[in-house]
Amino acid sequence: CNSMDVPAPTISAAPSCVEAKNKFAPPSAAWSEVAMTVLLNVAMGGVLLWLFESKRKRRSVYGPRLRRSYARDDARARQVFAAGRLPFSWATAVKRLKDDELVDMIGLDATLVVRFARLWGRVFGRATVVSVLVMARYHASSRRRTWSFYSFTMGSLRGDALGLWTATAFSYFVAVSALVGLAHESRRYLEIRKRHLERHVDQTNCSVFVERVPAELCDREALRRYFEYLANGGAVHSAVVFDVDLSTLHRALRRRGSAARALRRSPNDVRLRKTLDELDAACRDLATGESGAGRAAVVTLASAGLAADMAQIRLSSEPFGMSATAATTPADLVWPNVGCSKLAVELRQLAADAFLCLAALALTPVVSAIQAISNLDQLTRLFPFLEPLFDRYSETSRALVTGYLPVALFVAVYAVVPLALSALARDFIRFKSHSEIQRYVLPRYFVFQLLAVYASVLAGSVAATLAELARRPESVVRVLGSSVPRIAPYFLQYLVVKIAFSLPFELARPARFIAAEIARRLSRVTPDTVDLDTGVLVAPELLMVLAIGALYAAVAPIVLALAALYFACADLVYTRQCLFVYVSPHDSGGLQLWPAMTACAVNALVLAQLAAFSYVSLLGGLPQAVLLLPLPLATLFFHSHILVPVFETPAAALDRHTSLTYDLFHRRDAAFHPDFYLPPALADADRSLDAATVLADLAANRPRDDDDDDDRRQLASNPPAEATGLLADNHRKGDLEVPAIRRGGD
Repeated sequence: CNSMDVPAPTISAAPSCVEAKNKFAPPSAAWSEVAMTVLLNVAMGGVLLWLFESKRKRRSVYGPRLRRSYARDDARARQVFAAGRLPFSWATAVKRLKDDELVDMIGLDATLVVRFARLWGRVFGRATVVSVLVMARYHASSRRRTWSFYSFTMGSLRGDALGLWTATAFSYFVAVSALVGLAHESRRYLEIRKRHLERHVDQTNCSVFVERVPAELCDREALRRYFEYLANGGAVHSAVVFDVDLSTLHRALRRRGSAARALRRSPNDVRLRKTLDELDAACRDLATGESGAGRAAVVTLASAGLAADMAQIRLSSEPFGMSATAATTPADLVWPNVGCSKLAVELRQLAADAFLCLAALALTPVVSAIQAISNLDQLTRLFPFLEPLFDRYSETSRALVTGYLPVALFVAVYAVVPLALSALARDFIRFKSHSEIQRYVLPRYFVFQLLAVYASVLAGSVAATLAELARRPESVVRVLGSSVPRIAPYFLQYLVVKIAFSLPFELARPARFIAAEIARRLSRVTPDTVDLDTGVLVAPELLMVLAIGALYAAVAPIVLALAALYFACADLVYTRQCLFVYVSPHDSGGLQLWPAMTACAVNALVLAQLAAFSYVSLLGGLPQAVLLLPLPLATLFFHSHILVPVFETPAAALDRHTSLTYDLFHRRDAAFHPDFYLPPALADADRSLDAATVLADLAANRPRDDDDDDDRRQLASNPPAEATGLLADNHRKGDLEVPAIRRGGD
């Protein structure tokens, strides 16, 4: 280990470069733990890759999306799926797909996530090539010239002015490369969004979501006439007002469905018959009543240009007056929440954010606890009976426990966080669309990830660290700078797990494979596809690796190289899975996802630059640290004054010039349906499901499906024109879409 000044050993998941009193510490320090993690995960990953490569032609497991025509360019998707028999030949076919093909096949949200992975793969890949020179300088400056892990970190540069200047220049290179890459991808995002808006003119793009509708306009015809007045004679197709308590109605429908299923099992139960009749009557009353709370509506105009104008102008000068925004698809709406008051949603969001601040501080001790139980010396103190076992297998057991165990526990604990945040946004804050939930969850989950990273870096509770910094503010540079390199092997092993195990596990889908095998042997039908919210479940994984790679770009370039490898592999894996396995249940058209990912990436860069500034200062490089100080400010300025106003804001909606150029004010409502945005719960409540109906169905041997599965199957097998009667029952699942009207020649 390097002889640099290092604090006394603490309970940490990271290999300590201090050969302390812990008798279980092997002399090879970090390398033994890294080697153990690599061997274990490569072995498991190799088995998973063998399973995938040998069985990847099975559509029930590795291509279920092709069993139903979810992809618009279905023939091209099947061609890619069948490409090659050699191992990894699928990767070449996936890599050859163009952006337009990806958008048509997997949607804009998933395409942007894939492009985000490619962006950081390129940025970190170029930085890795340059870092070879940097690491050579680090190792040359190491006092002992050993091959320990720490001889390849910035910690070996104490007193080496040239080495510190090299690290400073490398930090600028990474920052400039990242910002230029973000600008290029943001320009591409703007182009994709504009092409999407101008070419795909459907009922969603011709609609606006209206909130705070006055009581006198809570009638479909009255609201439609009022918008014709606002449009100064422009044609308005239809309006749907959400003045029913949909949340209570949904709960009543679920109770009615449960009672109906119970009655089918016990048709002679008189009490169940009475309960079902009462619930059926209650559902009808709720569907016809008016709650008045929130008073939201969707107004469909006759053209996309007129809808874009309405979504961008102020409708009323009254405080808390009526407002309109671009409508999302029916499949994206969270129907129980669409009638909620906008003010109530905003107040609950403030309360939820306050709660999350406390939860974040409470979660960091969990990270510290993971570190504590991953230290053999601490484990033997807590559980003395383990000491003989560790005495017998000292080096191997220490490398396994301190190297692999904390990473596995960390991944397991943080897998629950996005699900909890999604539930909070959906059930407490009550956002009205899945894309809003996605926009809310992504940055907050990223904050939790950053807290986990820096809690690991600081080897303790964030709350305790903040208290220490409040007492001695001048210690911030020392605390951060001295902690970053000590925890580098931990994150190195984390990236090894992500590359060698997590990505092969994603490809192989062992649980799904086992379930399909059991179903095949039992002659049962297995589910076709799996819904995947790329913004909540995939993007945070990429952002976590981005935060780690940016943090250690200059401090420990070995970590940077693994981050580059992860992004290169993740690009291929998630592209393939989105093509053949996953279906996005709601696609926001990239409106919410890309700005959120860009903001998170910029914040990760800024924190990494502050950490580099702290560490260079600790190593005695005052001139170099002063030169690094403007870098975070320049990064924030670039985001707020270039990326947001130049690319992200214009991509949010159609501009009037584009609407006029492509004749988007021309009337396009011939194929529109007035009930396209009718809440499915209203249609469900309108259908009788009393005891007499259930018993009649049983007598006729026609079991009725409360979840509309029969209707969904009928709609999937019939053209939309032959199934318009099922519209209100099925459009919430995305099965029925109004055909897009494309410009000539496209």
